[in-house]
Amino acid sequence: MYSKDIKGLYNILASSYDDPGTSGSSISGMFSQIANENPFFTESKRTDVFLELVEYILKENMANLYGAFDKKNDKEVKWEGSTDEVINMLRNFIENLTPKKLQQAHIYFYEFEYCFLVWKIEWVELLKRFNLNKDY
Repeated sequence: MYSKDIKGLYNILASSYDDPGTSGSSISGMFSQIANENPFFTESKRTDVFLELVEYILKENMANLYGAFDKKNDKEVKWEGSTDEVINMLRNFIENLTPKKLQQAHIYFYEFEYCFLVWKIEWVELLKRFNLNKDY
């Protein structure tokens, strides 16, 4: 995982974290924060780091991925596909953004219908899993 290569992992995770079970946290904050903390990353590296981070979070069962808000039932709809499917969809989505749109990715992620993480673990547990806090 790239986490050893990236600066500001704490801030990157914080940008997309919300208390477990609350309405979703947009993953666009995570994508934008990777660029903010690591301005030397190429677009390709930023995309790879972002996708690897999302994939790790999902495969380690730290969060569920939601999107497509169901207005009738007033809730977000859980992604039913595999983690690999969503990572491929996200990669295609990002790679199809123009450079100008990529600079404003936080806006364009809202056009992507599967873009919310609903966390299953507490913040302290998240920090433990990423070894970011020695004072648990």
